Amino acid sequence: MKCPLCQGLVVFNGVEYVCSQCGTVLGVEHVPPVEKAVKAAREKPKNEREWRRHMQLARASVTTAIKAPALKRVQWTPPSKRVEQWIWTLCYRLDIPAVECIKAVEAFRRIPRTAWQGSYPVNVAGAVLNLVFMVPALHIERVEPRACNTSINRLARKLAKYVRSAYAEIKSVVEAVLGEK
Repeated sequence: MKCPLCQGLVVFNGVEYVCSQCGTVLGVEHVPPVEKAVKAAREKPKNEREWRRHMQLARASVTTAIKAPALKRVQWTPPSKRVEQWIWTLCYRLDIPAVECIKAVEAFRRIPRTAWQGSYPVNVAGAVLNLVFMVPALHIERVEPRACNTSINRLARKLAKYVRSAYAEIKSVVEAVLGEK
């Protein structure tokens, strides 16, 4: 094997591959495609097609040399779903029954997005719970340290008109459904 830098002889010293002339450490295992890609990447491109090939080989040499693991793609979740998840999480931590939590989620769904947009989802969920169940913001902050009681109080004042009307509608519908049974 040849060294990609000085074309010297590469030897295995029992632990890793090392160039006998320049002393470059090539790693624990020597990968032949890197050698070809590095050599091709050093050549000057003459036209646009060769330039594209040159760039591909340059990227390939870096990628192959590093052997970067495949990155996992994370599924994007909309902010409204994140707020709903935080409502459920906070209800669980505050020991609020699931039936009541459903009412809080429904009340949140009726709030226009522009009213809460730009705030952290945990603070929006805390503000909704503050308005629906009269849970103090400080109590929410103690249960979830990422929540901020001043932000929750500010959002609660901003969302009060939306949540109270929505919760009144939901409560009357639920009572009507339970009254029929």
